[in-house]
Amino acid sequence: MIILLLRHGEVKEPRRDALRRVLPYLDEVTLISPRSIRWDALTYHRSNASYRLLIGVCELIVRGLLPTEDTGAARLSEWMSDDAMSRLYERFLRQYYAFHHLELSPGAPTIAWDLDSPSLFSGQLPAMQTDVTLRRGGRALIVDAKYYKQNLQESQYGKETIHSGNLYQMLAYVKNEDTEHDGSVAGLLLYARTDAGAQPDLDVVIQGNRIGAQTLDLNQPWASIAARLEEVLDWLHPVPEAVAS
Repeated sequence: MIILLLRHGEVKEPRRDALRRVLPYLDEVTLISPRSIRWDALTYHRSNASYRLLIGVCELIVRGLLPTEDTGAARLSEWMSDDAMSRLYERFLRQYYAFHHLELSPGAPTIAWDLDSPSLFSGQLPAMQTDVTLRRGGRALIVDAKYYKQNLQESQYGKETIHSGNLYQMLAYVKNEDTEHDGSVAGLLLYARTDAGAQPDLDVVIQGNRIGAQTLDLNQPWASIAARLEEVLDWLHPVPEAVAS
C-alpha cells in the first residue's frame, strides 16, 4: 500500500516524505502483488481483531489505486459492495469513539430482549447486535451506521421517508435497552451522506425515547468529519424541550 501511495501522482510531497520515513522499518517485509491479496479470505480473532479497521482501509486504498482499463475517476460503489462499505463505515465509527472517548465505554454490545418473564420458548428471537453504544451518566446512545446508495425510501406516491426497517430496528433496540422505561436511552441512525437532494433529518421522541436519523458527510476534510462526530454526543444529553414538545 505504501508503494502504491508513493507512486500515485496525487499524493502530496509532505505525505510522500512521511511514507518514505516508514519504509526502513518494513525492510524485512516481502513485497507482494496487490492483485494477489484475497481480502475476503482474511480471518480475524481476538489476537488480531484490532487490525480489522486498518486492513479495511488498506483494501479501500489498494482497490482505489490499482489501474484499470476504464477512463476517468471511478466511484467506490463500482468496485466495492454496499455491504463491504457498510462494515467499514461501522468499524470506523466505533473506532473513532474508542480512540477519542474511552470514558463513554464505546462498544457494540448485544441487547437482551426485555421479556415480561423468562421463557423457554425465546430461543428463536433474533439477536440485537448494536453497531456503536455510548454511555454517560446513566444515559445511553445507540448509533446504527447506515451506508446506502439511497438513504431514503420512496413510496408509490413519491413521498421520501426513512427506511422503515431501519427505523423499526432502532426502535426495538432502544425500547429493549431502556428497561427502566425512563427515556434514558436514545437511538440515532447515522447515514453516510450521498449526493441526493433529500437526506435523512429526523429528530423525534417516541414513547419517551429520542429517535433520530441524520447524516455524516465523508467527503469533507477530517476536521469537519470529527466535528460532526462530536456533535453526535449531544444525543447523550436529556431530551431537549423543543424535541420533546
